[in-house]
Amino acid sequence: MGVKKKYLVLTADIVESRSHKLGEGIDNALSWLNERFADVIMTHLDLYRGDEIQGVLKKPEKIAALIRLLRFSLYPLTLRMGIGMGGIERGLNEEYSWKMDGSSFHSARQALEALKREKGQATFFVYENEPVESLNVVHLLIDAIEKGWTEKQWVAVETYERLGTFDLAGEELNISPQSVHRRCQAARWKEIFLAEEYVNKVIKEKV
Repeated sequence: MGVKKKYLVLTADIVESRSHKLGEGIDNALSWLNERFADVIMTHLDLYRGDEIQGVLKKPEKIAALIRLLRFSLYPLTLRMGIGMGGIERGLNEEYSWKMDGSSFHSARQALEALKREKGQATFFVYENEPVESLNVVHLLIDAIEKGWTEKQWVAVETYERLGTFDLAGEELNISPQSVHRRCQAARWKEIFLAEEYVNKVIKEKV
């Protein structure tokens, strides 16, 4: 028997969702993400159970950016994100993730439950029902840094990453390239980028 293909399931819980109006803004954010990550998403990110977001990735290469941009697109909402890695044993060809089942979904649910117990941690990785300690520690630091980002820093990082230069980012944001650079520097973007590269590398080795 060959090695079974592994998948990533991202399940995000919106913290204190009852105190927020969840409507068109979330739909627009998820549509933007589904289009931006169309090459790696197997089932669209979609609102599930009223206050959860779930999607399945067929490729691991962009998971770190997807986690960050999901937070960006729903700012200032607070999200807990559980990432499960494993198989899909039922419903592999279904259009919607909630019609599927397998160890990747069980691992994502286990990750989300762990986050409800671990105060201060916002992202948790589980592989075949076992926590991935290296990723969880690295993302604890990523989350701690990003928690302090201002809205202007979130926007500067996203724009610079998408366009590739401070000049183009400044032109789009109608500020100087130096201002974009300062905001990215204050956000510790270089360090975040390197940490995300590590996250992607470890996951790619597992999936």
